[in-house]
Amino acid sequence: MRRRYTAALELIDAQVGLPLDTLAHSGSADNTYVLNTSDHGERLGDHGLYQKSVFYEPAARVPLLAAGPGIPRGESDATVEMSDLHPTLLELAGVTASLPLDARSLGPVPHDPAVPHRADTLSQLVTARCLRTERYKLIDNVNDGAELYDRGADPTE
Repeated sequence: MRRRYTAALELIDAQVGLPLDTLAHSGSADNTYVLNTSDHGERLGDHGLYQKSVFYEPAARVPLLAAGPGIPRGESDATVEMSDLHPTLLELAGVTASLPLDARSLGPVPHDPAVPHRADTLSQLVTARCLRTERYKLIDNVNDGAELYDRGADPTE
């Protein structure tokens, strides 16, 4: 299963590379923003599970790749929500939201990865909800009680 997953990632990497190569060859890479992410990670037997609809780190923590003018190379462990992409894209396009947004632009994150973006994130599925901070995670399972993790002491939950 892990071999197939790794092969799928390799295919996705190659496919993401095609438009990036096209941008580079056309001379448009310097004025184009590219964001790539996923809606979930995969559980490849972690904790004996093979599903995606849980809040353990391998399923809930997904990569977000961003490139474009003014976005420096580097990494950040900032706590973000997918909803933050909306104001981020508006900001990159130079558009002001017509209504107030609960989400926050990721604009400052690449420039100073040490500055926290959010104190916490909230996620919800039909069967559970999750409140996560940089250090702690509380998972409230509808039919099975709550789970609290100190990710500093127990990073694999």
